[in-house]
Amino acid sequence: MSPVLLARGPITWDGFKEAFLWHYFPNAVRLQKMAEFDALIQTPNMSVVEYLPRFHTLGKYSPTIMADPLLKIHKCNKGLKGHIQTALAIYEARSFDELLGAAIRAEADISRRDTENSLKRPRPVPHSVGGQTIRRPALTINKRVALPTTTSPMGQIEECGHCHKKHVGKCR
Repeated sequence: MSPVLLARGPITWDGFKEAFLWHYFPNAVRLQKMAEFDALIQTPNMSVVEYLPRFHTLGKYSPTIMADPLLKIHKCNKGLKGHIQTALAIYEARSFDELLGAAIRAEADISRRDTENSLKRPRPVPHSVGGQTIRRPALTINKRVALPTTTSPMGQIEECGHCHKKHVGKCR
């Protein structure tokens, strides 16, 4: 061991880790990683379980947040998808593990409900002929068309050909 290191006293793990990070991860890199951590959100195709390793990896560059349990819970919660945050709004997690458990359960419940709702909705079935899809015609409301009514030679009103009632003029 070098005399310079011995003169400083015993080397602790935290001291070694800090010296290592300062030497191999310059300020510019650490600031970039801190910015990535600040902007970290769960993407639409990312599950809570997939979000967690990314949170911890980038969290190493924001030790202040990661060291404080309340800040860590708050930061993780704010990075979750909006519908998961809504589901967790009434739940106050006392630990990071509680937050993760609640988030995973909320995500599973939301996924289950979405699946059930998609099964309930009727889906239009396209028709195909020779590989080409034929769309169904749009539904139209039957409107009464004006059919002429005639009067008999004796002046009596005859029955309408459309509604089968006796009237003069357009069928309403």
